[in-house]
Amino acid sequence: MLTKIIKNAYAGFKLDNVQPADPFELADPEVKAFADEERQKRAKSKGKEVNAKDRMFDEMRKILSEDELNLVLDKFRQERRIPPKVAILGKAGVGKTTTLNSVFNAQWKTSHTIVGTTQAQMKEFSLSSGGTLAVVDLPGYGRSVAEDREYEQIYQEIIPSCDLVFLVLQANTRDFADDQEMIMKISEWLRDFPTPER
Repeated sequence: MLTKIIKNAYAGFKLDNVQPADPFELADPEVKAFADEERQKRAKSKGKEVNAKDRMFDEMRKILSEDELNLVLDKFRQERRIPPKVAILGKAGVGKTTTLNSVFNAQWKTSHTIVGTTQAQMKEFSLSSGGTLAVVDLPGYGRSVAEDREYEQIYQEIIPSCDLVFLVLQANTRDFADDQEMIMKISEWLRDFPTPER
């Protein structure tokens, strides 16, 4: 599931250079035929439209000098080269690092004497669809009030700079109080950061 999320997140950030496989190839013949018809209808109507990015730069050409426009284009290209960043967090011991290792075939280590990581760790992974994804493995919460206060500073510093936050929950427990509190805190922190910092 995370692989699909990542592929879709990557496609959302890098639409110009991603050609994902057609999921309708796996569908029943009737569903595939319906999807093909709908695509043809939409292609006819979209053929006349100019893509939003081109439209935006056309409007900028009307008000910016050539040098100013080139600066904007350079900045735009630089931003496009930055890989999407995903923060992964959850309670201490829930299996965040194990999930990362499984999804990305990585070898991040956790200590058997200390539950998980106690600081943020970042790594870039190559995606099967092309490009890279930066993943930040955050320390787990919920072991002690003192640790949670310390880790909250790390969360507040890192989470607003991420494009996606992936919260790992333990499915076989009914104790989601810490997780619910964390979701509310993340929402509160992100109110001041409507778009990712770069």
